[in-house]
Amino acid sequence: MWITGRIKDIFKTDKGKYIAPAPIENKLAKNQYLEQLCLLGAGHKQPVMIATTAENAANVSNENIAASLAADVEALNATLEPQEKIAKMVVTRASWTIEGGELTPTMKVRRHTIEERYNDEIPGWYNHSEAVIWLS
Repeated sequence: MWITGRIKDIFKTDKGKYIAPAPIENKLAKNQYLEQLCLLGAGHKQPVMIATTAENAANVSNENIAASLAADVEALNATLEPQEKIAKMVVTRASWTIEGGELTPTMKVRRHTIEERYNDEIPGWYNHSEAVIWLS
């Protein structure tokens, strides 16, 4: 018998510090341009937030969304412990779906699926000069 899914919803960075992503995701979810969020960072030097845009962001420029997100991340980082601070905000306009495997049937984000999909790209994101990175 194997248990799949969430045994505990925390992860450890490569510095050995544990992070509970749900409270951080919930605080940033208040941004009107975001729909789905997932904090990644297991085995990496600093957490990275990846998110999809909401429907109301369809007619808003990437620059305006990025400015809003950068301000929210900066304000949120001021309240977090050093190991919890979001290093980069990564945004995509493509929604995560049940069919795509990113969501459960109850519409919860499958963190392990998102981690597997982007794990190799995370180290490169740290080198970007922009606070908000757009995926195509």
